[in-house]
Amino acid sequence: MHKIDRTCNLCKLNQLESRDKVISELIHDLIQPITIIHTYIIGCIYRLSENKEENVELLDILNTVKEHSVKLGHKIHELKHLLALTLTDSLL
Repeated sequence: MHKIDRTCNLCKLNQLESRDKVISELIHDLIQPITIIHTYIIGCIYRLSENKEENVELLDILNTVKEHSVKLGHKIHELKHLLALTLTDSLL
């Protein structure tokens, strides 16, 4: 009976590791484009701010997009933290 319990525990651990690997890859795949978007927007804002009078409306739009990309990045990092807590709890 002890061997069966150990085998079941190993199977459960393998399932959790597989699930967590998929989730971690998804998180990485989401963070990477958000970082690129954020970097390009910062560059655009910098360039547009040099010519303030003509580009005020576009500058406001880019600032809004930048703020939302930061918020999304924070939510993704929260998800990553939650995943780590879930993995820790499931091993106990």
